[in-house]
Amino acid sequence: LGFRHGQHLKWDADRRPIYVNDRWREYFGDLDARGARMEAAAVVHPEDLPGVVEVIRDPIAHGRAYQMDCRLRRRDGEYRWHQVNAVPMLDDAGAVTAWYGVNTDVHERKQVEAALRAANQRLEEARKAARLGIHAYDVRRGTIEWDDRVRELWGVPDDVPIDYAVFRDGIEPADLESVEAAVARALAPDGDGEYYAEYRVRNARTGDVRWVAATGRATFEAGRPVALLGTVADITERRDVEARLAASARQFAALADTVPALVWATDSAGRCFYLNRRWSDYTGQSLDAGRGDGWAAVVHPDDCERTFARWRAALATGGDYEIEYRLRGADGTYKWFMGRGVAQRDASGR
Repeated sequence: LGFRHGQHLKWDADRRPIYVNDRWREYFGDLDARGARMEAAAVVHPEDLPGVVEVIRDPIAHGRAYQMDCRLRRRDGEYRWHQVNAVPMLDDAGAVTAWYGVNTDVHERKQVEAALRAANQRLEEARKAARLGIHAYDVRRGTIEWDDRVRELWGVPDDVPIDYAVFRDGIEPADLESVEAAVARALAPDGDGEYYAEYRVRNARTGDVRWVAATGRATFEAGRPVALLGTVADITERRDVEARLAASARQFAALADTVPALVWATDSAGRCFYLNRRWSDYTGQSLDAGRGDGWAAVVHPDDCERTFARWRAALATGGDYEIEYRLRGADGTYKWFMGRGVAQRDASGR
């Protein structure tokens, strides 16, 4: 394509033009306007000129072909990227008698490549900011490529080749079975190819244990898995927070079960998600049965309308909730209770 549609030029060993095609004239102008000798400095972008001189020095001195990309000045002064190809024509003694060259406009391709580089650079900066690691598992060869972040998590030096055994050795034994099951699901031909696993990794160098979340997607050829590419993120802090929250929830539940009252909790929309043991002991209603609005099933029918009206008002205003109503016990009898609720707010007061 470049040969058919490029700018063609033939010049002698002394850099004097012998022939140019119409495309060359359309781009650079009339041959006579170029002068007797061809000089790179006259058409090559100043920023590209040192590199061009370096590329062509040895081929011209020894009569060898060369290829390069550089910006060439058009007759109107605009520079556009071109791929420049040149081959020598030799006599029987091997001396250069002439050169034949083709310039192919690759400006749009270069712009696309520059945009891709910029996008990749932004992606790399985002990856580093998020401290994400990249893993690539070649299923057929059994080899794995890790970037510096994954190697850091596993404590594996840069010069150590990675295979599946190295990957397995870093996983805490208690988590290994679930991780391998996740990998197997991702590589199963009848699956969706998605990989996700949360597990603990013991650093081979420091002995530190960190929680990681690994994601990935498998690729297949002819129905067989060939690769699994994805990311690894350190989620230790998130797991620690979850563990503290779970411990706090257990402590709350233990305390609530010792209080001589029926304790309940709802989300911000008013949906019940917790009932203590005394609620279940008195009403005979399980937590599952009381979730959402299920707790209302034990409110006396005559008290339901005003109970829900008061509850909706408290939800709308965020104010305290207080009401006297009758609740049905497990034996079918009703007793009067004072119900109270106070909103729990976040740091912004919501």
